[in-house]
Amino acid sequence: KEASEVRARIAIGLAKTHGVALAEVARQLGVSTSAISKIIK
Repeated sequence: KEASEVRARIAIGLAKTHGVALAEVARQLGVSTSAISKIIK
């Protein structure tokens, strides 16, 4: 569970703050683009 919380924080930081594409965030974190979408919403 801790790892998923860290991934969520990283994903939000990269996508919202730094403007990194969701597909790139997903690739870097080893999860699907849809998973990143759900995290950010």
